[in-house]
Amino acid sequence: MAVEVRTGPLGLELAVAGEPRGVSIDIDEIRRRVKQGRRLALARACGVVPSAVAGASVLDAMAGLGVDGVTLACLGAHVTLVEREPSTFAVLVDGVDRARVVLAPPGALECIHGDAEDVMRGGKRFDVVYLDPMFPERSKRALPRLRAQVLGAAGTPDSDHARVLDLARGVARSRVVVKRRSKDPCVAKPDWSIRARSVRFDVYAAASTDPSRSGVGAVT
Repeated sequence: MAVEVRTGPLGLELAVAGEPRGVSIDIDEIRRRVKQGRRLALARACGVVPSAVAGASVLDAMAGLGVDGVTLACLGAHVTLVEREPSTFAVLVDGVDRARVVLAPPGALECIHGDAEDVMRGGKRFDVVYLDPMFPERSKRALPRLRAQVLGAAGTPDSDHARVLDLARGVARSRVVVKRRSKDPCVAKPDWSIRARSVRFDVYAAASTDPSRSGVGAVT
């Protein structure tokens, strides 16, 4: 399926060509998540504590539309969002710009157009590396939500997940978090997992943990 970038009611959106509905960052969804604070499964998995004196640095290596990365920035993390698909990246940047204005996140947000593996080989380290690869194909007949459908149509097959995980563990000072559907297999055996309603966050300790950042915000 071909995808296109077009102007929607709020800004740029990504859509399957010919379809009436497109997708972009959902500001209201982020607000609902942020209200959960440290109870949010994403925050617990990444060890991000709202209003922390020094926010954790997070590499959102497969950012998509940026919903998770912007949520973490609203909870105080300094987030670098990486997206390789040009059309998705254009919508990501537009959405992040809107989020900066509307939500005024306390954490910094930086967008990079590139491949996750190339960025991780660039020499910079982060407290947390967050990986949200495309989920495996569903065996059920029900279609995934619209955002997943459009991003799946826009994307290309992800790199070898085990290789990316190993690379991420060498870049992270504290931990690597991999998002999966709740019943999907693990990329590798995690050190621990945190479950939400329909997804699971598998957490892996960094290959060489910096003792000063080992707990990040001490939320587990």
